[in-house]
Amino acid sequence: PPPPLQPATSAIVRPPELQRDVDFWIHIYTVVTTRQGVLHDERNLGVIYTTIDLPDAAAATSRRAVISNARDRIVVALREAAAAVGSGAAPASSEAQRMLTLWGPDASRQRLLEAADLVRFQLGQADRFREGLERSGRWESHIARTFAELGLPPELAALPHVESSFTPTAYSKVGASGLWQFMRSTGRLYMRVDDTVDERLDPFRSTEAAAQLLANNYRALGTWPLAITAYNHGTAGMRRARDTMGTDDFAVIARRYDGRAFGFASRNFYPSFLAALTIDQNPERYFGKIERAAPLRFYEIQLPTPVAIDQIERRIGLSRVLVRELNPALRPAVWSGARKVPRGYRLRVPAEAMAAANEFAKTLGTEVVEEEPRVAARYAASVAASEAKALAKAALASASAAAPSAAAPSAAATPTAAVADAVAATKDYRVRRGDTLSSLARRFGLSVLELARLNDLDPKTKLRHGHTLRVPAS
Repeated sequence: PPPPLQPATSAIVRPPELQRDVDFWIHIYTVVTTRQGVLHDERNLGVIYTTIDLPDAAAATSRRAVISNARDRIVVALREAAAAVGSGAAPASSEAQRMLTLWGPDASRQRLLEAADLVRFQLGQADRFREGLERSGRWESHIARTFAELGLPPELAALPHVESSFTPTAYSKVGASGLWQFMRSTGRLYMRVDDTVDERLDPFRSTEAAAQLLANNYRALGTWPLAITAYNHGTAGMRRARDTMGTDDFAVIARRYDGRAFGFASRNFYPSFLAALTIDQNPERYFGKIERAAPLRFYEIQLPTPVAIDQIERRIGLSRVLVRELNPALRPAVWSGARKVPRGYRLRVPAEAMAAANEFAKTLGTEVVEEEPRVAARYAASVAASEAKALAKAALASASAAAPSAAAPSAAATPTAAVADAVAATKDYRVRRGDTLSSLARRFGLSVLELARLNDLDPKTKLRHGHTLRVPAS
């Protein structure tokens, strides 16, 4: 696999300029519950105008009305305060005076008028965050091992607090799913995402995908604040921000970059991550004693052939509830019996069912194995492919720029050697009858897109018998 990306101790920086924002998110995550919210300034998170208690059982329209009325009162007070500053007269109301006090030395007429257009509501998360801390115990050891395999900073394990509160079934209004909140299009780059299996909903597989995505972000951008923000804003978006501002200092980008799509969520993704990390490292300070859930214990059977779900339950003696809990990636078509669990799927069975699982595995001609992260080989293959292509292009460019002479090695010699090193994590595979990109991707633990990219193919390519492909060596 590729060498570690960064020493694990010094990667996550905490710019002092962002501490005000971090403190805001700590307040949201530990004090304000989902039955409350705050109205605050969108740019200066140190200015919180008020905390609103929301009606428990109220409909969404009623909640919106409560928030809207409170916002309107603050907007009026800010405009009154601006008028007072402009005229030199006393504020027209006690609320206007409170606005002047909140803004302190920054309470100019222009700033107060701008603030009237920047009053934002933020729902609290304290109860949800505490529940996420408790749930996180189920997966934290797998996350730690997976990130260690790729040399990622262990602190990145706090990201699901921001993304989903460690809720593996979480869906966002824009279509992101799972613990790590992958969009369908991005998920397909790293996982199987279709109507039979959606690995975005599997905390273990999506963790491995998130590790690869974060590693790729870092390789593209060079700093962890940018790489982490790219998890929300995209690698291309953060490269554009860096190039526009002429710096990779995220604090400068957060304060000054005004990209069209670089809104509140992107600007605050890294500060909210730092807040989540701060809490995760010392939860007792904020919540008292936390009982983290015990790690899930299970074994896996990599199915060599499609198997009906009811056959699995019957042969191993498992309840539907337990099988679903351990295999959340399987979609409704599998549970209804319309489709079988596909070949290549790594079926999880509880540790206590080991004996029956062993017998079942033998009938399939396979075996039960312990769960372990498998991300290093997949990432190595991905890196090998991208490096090989880059080096090949460099070789062609240098070869066309100057013809080789008898006194010197070929211009392509060094890149060719580097290509060989880059693809050392792969091996040759000769296509057999019946092989497809889809079936081979499942066999070698890749997505179709990853396997296609590794071989410079279109994902819709039909394979020819006897054709040679590059596949992961392990």
